[in-house]
Amino acid sequence: MVSWCFLALSSSAKLLEVGTGEGKSCIIAMFAAMRVLMGEKVDIVSSSSELCKRDAEDWKEFYSYFNITVDVNTTQTTDEDRFECYKSDIVYGTVEAFAADHLRQSFELKKIRPDRQFQCIIVDKVDSLLLDQGVQFTYLSSDMVSMQHLNTVLAMIWSAVSQHGYVATESKVFIRGPPLPFYMGVYDSLDTKELKIEDSIDVLMIAEELGLVPSGFTQSIETIEEKEKDNLGKQLKIITQEQMLTFFEKVEEYLPYHFSAYIQDENGILRLQTQGNSEEDPGIPFLVLEDGLCCALCDSDQHLWEPIGNYVRDHLQFTPCVDDNSKHSIPGFLHNLVETKLEVWVQNAFLAIKLQPGREYIVKQDQILPVDFKSTGIVEQNKKWGDGLQQFLEMKHHTKLSTMSTITNFISNVAYFNKYQGKIYGTTGTLGTEADIKFLKTLYPNLSVCRIPSFNTKKLFEVKGEIEGSPDEWRRKICLAVKNQISPTSYGKGRAALVICESINRAKEVCTELKKQLNCEPKLYTRSDNDNTSITNNDLNPGEVIVATNLAGRGTDIKTTDEVNRSGGLFVVLTFLSQNARVERQAFGRTARKGQPGSAQLIVCRSHLQETLRKAPSLDAVKELRDHLAETKVQHVLEDDIPEVLLREKLFFKYCEILLSVYQELRNVRDQKVIVSILNEYWGIWLQLKSKQILELKQTELLTSLDVDIRNAKLQSEKNESPSSSVYHYIKFATKPCLTTI
Repeated sequence: MVSWCFLALSSSAKLLEVGTGEGKSCIIAMFAAMRVLMGEKVDIVSSSSELCKRDAEDWKEFYSYFNITVDVNTTQTTDEDRFECYKSDIVYGTVEAFAADHLRQSFELKKIRPDRQFQCIIVDKVDSLLLDQGVQFTYLSSDMVSMQHLNTVLAMIWSAVSQHGYVATESKVFIRGPPLPFYMGVYDSLDTKELKIEDSIDVLMIAEELGLVPSGFTQSIETIEEKEKDNLGKQLKIITQEQMLTFFEKVEEYLPYHFSAYIQDENGILRLQTQGNSEEDPGIPFLVLEDGLCCALCDSDQHLWEPIGNYVRDHLQFTPCVDDNSKHSIPGFLHNLVETKLEVWVQNAFLAIKLQPGREYIVKQDQILPVDFKSTGIVEQNKKWGDGLQQFLEMKHHTKLSTMSTITNFISNVAYFNKYQGKIYGTTGTLGTEADIKFLKTLYPNLSVCRIPSFNTKKLFEVKGEIEGSPDEWRRKICLAVKNQISPTSYGKGRAALVICESINRAKEVCTELKKQLNCEPKLYTRSDNDNTSITNNDLNPGEVIVATNLAGRGTDIKTTDEVNRSGGLFVVLTFLSQNARVERQAFGRTARKGQPGSAQLIVCRSHLQETLRKAPSLDAVKELRDHLAETKVQHVLEDDIPEVLLREKLFFKYCEILLSVYQELRNVRDQKVIVSILNEYWGIWLQLKSKQILELKQTELLTSLDVDIRNAKLQSEKNESPSSSVYHYIKFATKPCLTTI
């Protein structure tokens, strides 16, 4: 009631930190009802569609006592359904759904929420929506038919990039090149201008002189290379891995270079083999394989961006041009876009190799779906990655290839929340550090925060955290900790446990290990796109274990039986170091709720930590460094990301003004639709072409250029000239009435 009063009596934006399990949903429902009775429409925002549906259903009966109507916007699939939804007094939803509906209303001029003003917004899980997703954009996907020509460019990039891969020692990551005959790999790494080496065969001759390959082998290979290249692999099979390792040690007597040769152990870890080398002074590194093959290693994929980009350029031609059958033809109007974005696409192709299914995304029914594994664990079914990353992942998994879409409309969370003119209210269990609060007050100047003392005495016992060196030791320690807590004792039948893992893959690993070690059947809770009601709705009995991702770490009420509570309550194990202390506190908040007992422990693996944290001497030192990095990230967002967000929204607002003038000037509905569609496509390409200037925050130059360029594009459209070869231009041209003379 005290918490509700703080909100009810507030004359400006107010955020409350309320302990986990102390009725945040109840506070929100009571406050929302009060605002409706005061004559306002209320929007309630949560971090996931599942929580929206749950809370709306749970409090529907309460609202009915006051004749208050309630609905959820995340379940609406048609514009008619959305229109009916926003007639309700209270609408629950995600910020993405609210923002998308606003864009449908303001940009697409659809009738979605015409009579609903931005009067009051209540944010559940404030830290997730205002901090973790504070600069997130929402946009409506805009398919552009002509962008399908770029799939050829993306396929060329992927054919080159996919020959590479990432390999690592226990402390360092390398990018691995494609397998090559060892003498070719060495030759490609040399500066041959300074050496008397004119061909890769000269390197093989050194191996023959060293007696590492049979006499006459070089001549036989040279003959094969000229006449029967397909047989080269058969000849190379006589060269063993040991012979190549010896070659890399002795070739330094002939060449003024230092080499280091690695092999992979049974776990795929690189092991340095050459004597006198170290990771601090690796020389030119190579991964030595079998059958006479090796792979060049380099520290970063950055060294490959330019050569791969040049390879793609050399194999493209832009129309109009003299046709060259050895090159791929791309429409000329896309030339500037390809030149501007090519390096970004190459970077994202390498990123697609790094991203792992079951971690950053899942593959479901031929679809690539992102996963918010760092914060909420939600499978984001309505999101797609941009700048070719989505398409590269589709190529990686051989699923149906989509076409890159152009972003023609967008709104950030910051801009959307500010539409409520300071009437932002919210609750969370973890408001964050002083740096987090300063960040929020910078974005929302009228905001004030209040930490509400706990109503119930907190009975959470935090077990001292542990950090293990290897994944095997980490899994063993987790199993041991869970076993010790859930086993029956002289004073109880045992406890239940919740094990929270960083990703779907890690959850599966831990679940498998628990089955072996504990001889039990843990419940796996990792996918928000599946029906998990049987896991979350039933009370946990003694000895039962749930293995989950962050999906269970935020907003999920894990219920336990009285027997479990008498034995000490729910035991939570967080098996990874979260990106900030707030996510950690949220996970620990799954236990010791509503005055019940409980305990929690952090058990992390050093090799799972990001590289900057691995050398910290203790877990406390790791967490301290993590917190410092989190504060630095907040500062980076304020100084770099927010100015870019504000500039993009100024450009979008300017474009919307121009678009409105087009609607007013053109009375013919058919002409309106065609010219607006053409301009939207042109605007989407314009944004991508100007990405560098946007990063450089050249506001005056961009606003001037936008006004001139869009108006010129409009004039071209009116003269039956398409500024971007839009399909709508050709439809208009084809359907234009023709006059014939007889």
